[in-house]
Amino acid sequence: LEQFTANEMNVSTVDYIEVKKPIPFLKDRVVLVDTPGLNDVNELRSIVTYHYIPRADVVFYLLDCRAALRQTEYEFITDTLLKNGLDKIIFLANFADQIDEDDLTRVLNRVESDLKKGTGLENVEIIPFSALEASEREDEELFELSGMPIVLQKIQTLCHVGTRQQEKTVRFTMRL
Repeated sequence: LEQFTANEMNVSTVDYIEVKKPIPFLKDRVVLVDTPGLNDVNELRSIVTYHYIPRADVVFYLLDCRAALRQTEYEFITDTLLKNGLDKIIFLANFADQIDEDDLTRVLNRVESDLKKGTGLENVEIIPFSALEASEREDEELFELSGMPIVLQKIQTLCHVGTRQQEKTVRFTMRL
């Protein structure tokens, strides 16, 4: 954290650090927040995630497509996201590059079926994703295979269409 500050600081007193970078398609006060994982051994980091949920318009939920979802993940989706009126959840099936190409459709169908059963969601959108390959921007083919171009397109679409303000008002009213 010290690399982001001009002064020495006590890192244990920091809730978050805001790093701004101009990205043209994230205009009109759109903010992307990368939160810590839910099962973080440091409970304080998980609290950051719960802090941002009520303010989110859309959640990109990163899951491991190599393993079945844990009960805590189902509970988070149903008890935190859905109960806060946040039903725009796009699931990124991470580690898709580690699944044999012939098996990927079957694995994604299983994840979709499990999510529908475990959460009650009728529509589940899953994007095969590889965070490792997404970091390889220099290699255009790997970057394309990562799923990141689909995620970027989804973000652009969600940021520039729809009724975000109306949806947020409905969510706040429901929670109130």
